[in-house]
Amino acid sequence: MTDRGQNLIGPVAFHLLLRPVAEHLDGTDRPATEETVEIFAEAFLRGVGHP
Repeated sequence: MTDRGQNLIGPVAFHLLLRPVAEHLDGTDRPATEETVEIFAEAFLRGVGHP
């Protein structure tokens, strides 16, 4: 996997692994997984310079 691929997959994987723990700790609802992945993808594309 390229460095750019790791820059996208890393935060998503970290989020998915910690999501159940975070929900258990504070009891608040989180955005849907699809919405979260979309936010990470948009941030990644902005970061690598694609419109």
